[in-house]
Amino acid sequence: MRKIALITLASLMSGVSANAADIVMTPAPQQEVPPMRDVPTAFNWQGFYVGGVGGWVWTEAEPNTFRIRQSSLDSNNGLIGGFVGYNYQFENNFVLGVEGELDYNFGSDDQNLDVLLNGSYQPMNGKLDLQWGGSIRARAGYAFDQALIYATGGWEVVGARLKASGPGGSIDTDDQAFNGWTIGAGAEYAFTKNLFGRVEYRYSHFPKVDHPFGFDNSFSVKSHQNRVQVGLGYSF
Repeated sequence: MRKIALITLASLMSGVSANAADIVMTPAPQQEVPPMRDVPTAFNWQGFYVGGVGGWVWTEAEPNTFRIRQSSLDSNNGLIGGFVGYNYQFENNFVLGVEGELDYNFGSDDQNLDVLLNGSYQPMNGKLDLQWGGSIRARAGYAFDQALIYATGGWEVVGARLKASGPGGSIDTDDQAFNGWTIGAGAEYAFTKNLFGRVEYRYSHFPKVDHPFGFDNSFSVKSHQNRVQVGLGYSF
């Protein structure tokens, strides 16, 4: 009986071995991992930059002299210039910076003036001739990725002279530097990683400046400006 049981058990074991050998191990299907995609990073305005500007300036001056009948001298002219600056961008997208600009003014308008010469007012053709200018300003703004809006303000200087001539003579105050302050706002847009464009408006005020000369030893003038300009810059 014991022998019969052993023979039966051996037969069952051989059958199980044979069936196990017939089983083909099929690996479990692997799930495909989707490729990693680069997450775009927000544009950063931090760093040094340079650029050029062009625009238009409206100037109104108030001369303090009895020798000119007009109470206002108006000058409208174009400008071209360049700028250099630095931006620092915080994690909350606020941007602070400092910028310097140097401009050349051209095309000042002529104006009809009544000038006191030889005891009577005589007609003359003259102008308030703006020649050069510059500013050093702080900037504060907020970045919307590739767009930046900002406010700006600081010190402004412009070189100007009053010139007029007519049948009875001529006057010329020579070049004078007028120091004042400027404030404004603008917007910039980054076309590429390095190239950006801008549009800007500024108002500038120049307090009274004494400017005696041969025509009038008590001559003084105060003035203000409005300007609109566009620019193209390169950030490093």
